[in-house]
Amino acid sequence: RATGYVVHLGVLDGPDVLYLDKVGGRLATELPTRVGSRYPARNSAIGKALLAYTPPSTDDLTELTPELRKVRETGVAYEVARISGGIGIIAVPIGPVGDVVAALSICGPTSHVKFDHRHAAPVRMAANAIHRSLSGRPRAAQVVPRAHHPGLSAATAQPRLQYA
Repeated sequence: RATGYVVHLGVLDGPDVLYLDKVGGRLATELPTRVGSRYPARNSAIGKALLAYTPPSTDDLTELTPELRKVRETGVAYEVARISGGIGIIAVPIGPVGDVVAALSICGPTSHVKFDHRHAAPVRMAANAIHRSLSGRPRAAQVVPRAHHPGLSAATAQPRLQYA
């Protein structure tokens, strides 16, 4: 709310970002993201924030290594999307390196988004507040792919939230 832009909350699920929430004004309808939708993590700022703070896996991320290193060093991922006349995106992880639980991003017209501390700081503060509120609980909600549950076919492999 501090920036007035569209806000996304997402988690890493395999090679994709799974969008858990989307809040925003008039620009929200122009963005192709929807709650429950997926997007390749390598192709989005929110995904890069998650990948940079997730321990390395067997995924081939060699082409992104320098970019992910920069995201890890700065704690912020920036992107410009060529939709709706240009959308600027700033994303930050929620949680420390190796224990990231989700990521938060803001999206707004590139002519208004400040790709520096002026807009990154409010996003970081919100992510830190979310992390603090989650750390007070015994365990946070996590996404569990249904394909890992016995008796479900791959066709019904949609993720769901599981609370401990």
